[in-house]
Amino acid sequence: MCLACRAALATCSFAVCASCRDADEKVPYEQSERLAARLRENQVPHQLITRHNAGHSGPEFANDYALLADWFDQHLRPADPRPPQD
Repeated sequence: MCLACRAALATCSFAVCASCRDADEKVPYEQSERLAARLRENQVPHQLITRHNAGHSGPEFANDYALLADWFDQHLRPADPRPPQD
């Protein structure tokens, strides 16, 4: 992992969700594992979604959209600023 990436992750203060493939020919799976390890070391909320025997792209990626959206809603959606209604 490059020094700039390490520095950025050391100060990361937002949740991270990554969808990755263990047979990706363009982005080695080990990079995702190193990212998750660094986030864990820095106590950053994260999730690594792994699709086994899948390459860089394909129809199975579409199945992750709902998982990613739900995860981001749970971790990144701001609280409702409106006061409760009686």
